[in-house]
Amino acid sequence: MRDQIVKGTSVAYHSDYFGPARPAINVKIPWSGYGSQEEAIRDRLTANPAIGEDRTEELFRTAEEIILREAWSDAEQEAERLGLGPIEQEGRSGGWLVFSDGRDPQEFGGAKRIAWLAAYRAMVAFCEDYIRAIPLEIAELAEQMALGEAVAP
Repeated sequence: MRDQIVKGTSVAYHSDYFGPARPAINVKIPWSGYGSQEEAIRDRLTANPAIGEDRTEELFRTAEEIILREAWSDAEQEAERLGLGPIEQEGRSGGWLVFSDGRDPQEFGGAKRIAWLAAYRAMVAFCEDYIRAIPLEIAELAEQMALGEAVAP
């Protein structure tokens, strides 16, 4: 991974193994891996009488899977809407959103580069908003599932 400053915009790059580095966005959820937010959500679920300790892990993981799947679907649609093309999920933890159409803002100039960079900045903001919202969405969905208000696929 490397970051490059292109016309005042920091563009992240990611490469899995031997492939070329491509423009990307780090979308790792900072609490993933047993950070304080994840523990707080688990405590919240455990304290809920409808869930308890026995069901917390199952409901948390199911809700997390559903919310992350929805987030990636929304990110795909947003990338297309912004004209950034298709995206792929890469990295050991799947925490990189990689633009997979082969375009690199370092390889083109003028209005095309400026438009791509503006779309990239909009996509970064979109991802940052999602990353902030995901922990609460997971907790809320797990609680709804426990109360039978939501059905897991």
